[in-house]
Amino acid sequence: GGDADYGCSTTTQLTAVITDTPSSVSLRGDIGCVDPTAQALRDTTAIPVLNDQDATRIYGPFEAGFTSTVPGMSCLGDNTISYGIDTYTAELMVHYLCDGESVEVLDLCGGHATPYHYHERLSCLYESAPSGHSTRIGTAGDGNGIYGMHIDGGVEPTDLDACGGRTGVTPDSNGQEVYYYPITRDPPFTVGCYGPVSSVEECRALYDECSNPTLQTITTVYGTGQYALDCPCFDENHSNVVGQGYPAYWPP
Repeated sequence: GGDADYGCSTTTQLTAVITDTPSSVSLRGDIGCVDPTAQALRDTTAIPVLNDQDATRIYGPFEAGFTSTVPGMSCLGDNTISYGIDTYTAELMVHYLCDGESVEVLDLCGGHATPYHYHERLSCLYESAPSGHSTRIGTAGDGNGIYGMHIDGGVEPTDLDACGGRTGVTPDSNGQEVYYYPITRDPPFTVGCYGPVSSVEECRALYDECSNPTLQTITTVYGTGQYALDCPCFDENHSNVVGQGYPAYWPP
């Protein structure tokens, strides 16, 4: 993946071209931008943005790593959290290394840092439409929409492809089926690749980091397992390591 910067702003929607050709996303940068209507939903009094920055940038699941020099993480001491680990797993690692101290990697809406960007949840940026489907949050780099967590009926989808996308009717698609990305509880959270793809293998083929992975052994309070650094393609067991099964470092 590259490191595209789309120049997200509070007044313009990301300009992008919709394509049916799968491609990789940035591993350490913008994968999309928050649309102005969603941005207006965020209550910055209840959930302030660090240093009053524009909060329009959407990243993929990974961070550049954490050390004790990061504000609020002095408890790490000489320990480090590697680059290329999703924010949820990284937070589990921090809690383990900090012996249960309350350390939050992200704010309540799933964002952090300078420049401010979102990784997970984005829960302050969407509502529920009359159908129960979550409203649109933003636009991915391929031009397709990013929506909240629920589809029609107010349920979480079970038909996502390995990019994190699905085809269906959204609150603003005028009854037409479109390809789009719902937010998910598990990584990649937003967009793992620009789809659609037909398999996890097709997603992994888009990234050298998946095809020739750098594996790291990580440990949380739940256990120890392998993680493929910077590989955003997760299988039905929520693992990005081929054949691992459900990761032992995640909650049972």
